[in-house]
Amino acid sequence: MPRLLVLQHIGCEHLGLVEPILKDHGMEYRYVRPFAGEDIPNDLAGWDGLIALGGPMSANDGERLGFIADELRLLAKVQEAGMPALGICLGAQLIAKAAGAQVIAGEEKEIGWYPLTLTEEGKKDRVLDGLPGTFPVFQWHGETFDIPRGAVCLAGSERYSNQAFRLGEKVYGLQFHLETTQPMIIEWLDLYREEHAKCGGTVQGRASVMAKTALLKSAAEQRARQVFGRYFASIG
Repeated sequence: MPRLLVLQHIGCEHLGLVEPILKDHGMEYRYVRPFAGEDIPNDLAGWDGLIALGGPMSANDGERLGFIADELRLLAKVQEAGMPALGICLGAQLIAKAAGAQVIAGEEKEIGWYPLTLTEEGKKDRVLDGLPGTFPVFQWHGETFDIPRGAVCLAGSERYSNQAFRLGEKVYGLQFHLETTQPMIIEWLDLYREEHAKCGGTVQGRASVMAKTALLKSAAEQRARQVFGRYFASIG
């Protein structure tokens, strides 16, 4: 039975919709929570892959936050070993940085539901194949990444051209949040309300986000089952 280590950076950003899909595929997993004082392992001995989740910190915070530097070293080892890794939002940025790419601030934050467009490579990708060419996804980020050398860009949005990449066959980075449930989004709007308010007119307001979440959640959950299901099937 495959065993995956899950890097969780803050309590409210957990596996969400990924969790039942892992269970459906018979995969074991364990959270490592550096925000709760848990140490990042030096390697993945005894584990078969890794999932790196989102968080409000930056992949460039290695000097300020020791666990970020530890995660970057671990992710570099994972990539060198050719092991599976899935990164979501901050997790995708960490994977990109560990692979030698830059992580930089965007011109403005992307918070809310926005159209995501697959590249030609994305349309052919075995995990994303069959998705619409353009579809709405939930976003909450202000930084972005360059596509790592040797990786393939799979998707982009109007504001951020690099939204997803595949590095080799087993490493995926997703800037957007396919894992979020409606309760997670409500919790984020509450916990991150100051950040949200400071963005003003550059992002979708709370009422708009909530209305779109109610409207889009069923289709979003279906796409999450498809994408994550195919990914875990491919590494199982």
